[in-house]
Amino acid sequence: MNGVIDARTRTRDFALRLTQRRSINGTSQEGSYAAFLKEVIEEIPYFQANPADLWIELVPNDPLRRGVVLGLVRGLGQRTVILTGHFDTIGTTDYDQLEPWATEPADLTSRIVERLTITQEDRQALDDLKSGRFLAGRGLLDMKSGLAAGLAAVEAFASQDRRVGNLLFVAVPDEEDSSVGMRFIAPRLPGIANERGISLSLAINLDAAGDEGDGNNGQIVALGTIGKTLLSAYVVGQETHACYPFDGLSASLIAAELVQLMECSPLFTDSANPPPATLAMRDLKGAYNVTTPSRAWCSWNIISSSRKSAELLTQVLEKASEHLRQVVRRLTDNAEKLNAADSFERIARYPIKIFTYEGLLRHISAVVPTFHLALGIVEREIAAETHLDLPTRAQEITEFVWRESGLTGPAVIFGFASMPYPATKTLDEISPLLLRCVARAASEVSDRHKVKISLRDRLEVIADMSFLGPIDPDDLKAIAANTPIWRSSIQWEIAKAATPALPTINAGPWGRGYHRWLERVEVPYAFAVLPDLLMAICQSVLCSPEEQL
Repeated sequence: MNGVIDARTRTRDFALRLTQRRSINGTSQEGSYAAFLKEVIEEIPYFQANPADLWIELVPNDPLRRGVVLGLVRGLGQRTVILTGHFDTIGTTDYDQLEPWATEPADLTSRIVERLTITQEDRQALDDLKSGRFLAGRGLLDMKSGLAAGLAAVEAFASQDRRVGNLLFVAVPDEEDSSVGMRFIAPRLPGIANERGISLSLAINLDAAGDEGDGNNGQIVALGTIGKTLLSAYVVGQETHACYPFDGLSASLIAAELVQLMECSPLFTDSANPPPATLAMRDLKGAYNVTTPSRAWCSWNIISSSRKSAELLTQVLEKASEHLRQVVRRLTDNAEKLNAADSFERIARYPIKIFTYEGLLRHISAVVPTFHLALGIVEREIAAETHLDLPTRAQEITEFVWRESGLTGPAVIFGFASMPYPATKTLDEISPLLLRCVARAASEVSDRHKVKISLRDRLEVIADMSFLGPIDPDDLKAIAANTPIWRSSIQWEIAKAATPALPTINAGPWGRGYHRWLERVEVPYAFAVLPDLLMAICQSVLCSPEEQL
């Protein structure tokens, strides 16, 4: 493909224009952004001549009326590469006095330089922004520069007189919350391909990578992505007056011990991924009193690439049971030293019960076969409380199930409490031939721009590509069975194919200050190298002989 110099200019133009129009997640700005983006794309001559190839699909039942923007540039044959990314951003309040300029990259950059020169808050950011190699702005890095490079590639492809294959541009909302946009459109893609007479060969996600160093960890093509689940624990203690602590067992103590067990533990770390991190630990008392907490709630960010969720739960249950037995033994020793053994003996006689959410449901369903009817009502009622986040809804449903079970504590119920992001298989696992096309393109662009572009197994951030690539449906079923909000607050049909199972890679910009007010994109790579890389990958895939794919 040609048009590299023009693509460089156009990428910058697109990036600034897309950034200046705000699209904060969960706001009316996000709801209206699809129409704005479509207007921008309509300026490309191809779509002026072929308006039916550019359209918006609205997310069903969405209160913000958010939409997915799709643009198809047709060439010879059916083979098609998808270029995709999200257009929503996180909020801008972290910019403080600079908030009015949060989406004005040139003005914001100069104002940040002025502030950092005075305060010296972040020397690296100051040096970066003074150098001219980096440009600041909310959403410029995550991920409107990636969308811009994708649009520049689409425009350059469309300008060719004789095009081989097709490009499908797909821009989605809501990656920053629960990927409503991608989860809606991904299952539709095979049908869209059939309707439009094309075949989908590869999807390229355009999300950004963070790199605090020299760019080696940012200038990458990721061949798959990590997965993420939110492991949760609903903790049931036995309350007691604070003056008689050995007459009960505090839910806060159990919760604290679980956090100690899980936090950054190698036991629950999959491969070279980040270890578990605690995202919540709180007791569920409604007000102050001198009674020890009877309930608590914890959750942990769990990153995986190969370990199955069912395996994780089995391991967590085993280690938690072992760890909590040691806690009871320690309390027994303390009670003996404080001459309170008789008080604690009643509690120590009964082990802390450990359940999965699925296991607790099995228990109560065996006792009350019609329980699922009552549970369905509660699930719908809690889903209607839109002011509650997903983990809180999961907590309240778990609390209801425990209360109705008739069981007594102490106990812990493990489950999952938010939208899962499945790990996708890497390109070398599913298509060595496609991998060769991608590797060849990356090598050519590396040589052309005198930069190092590396191929990596996985993108090490959570991204929408989780809902495009091949995943393990059995693992997803295990997650669904242990997620209290699955049927009500998470609508994702897994009885059918959970994703279109497309070979999916990530090639996007890189920068620093991810999700911070110092968010900044590295300009030479984002505006010059990336559009060239995208065009080279597309050409390599679309023009390869059939027998090589």
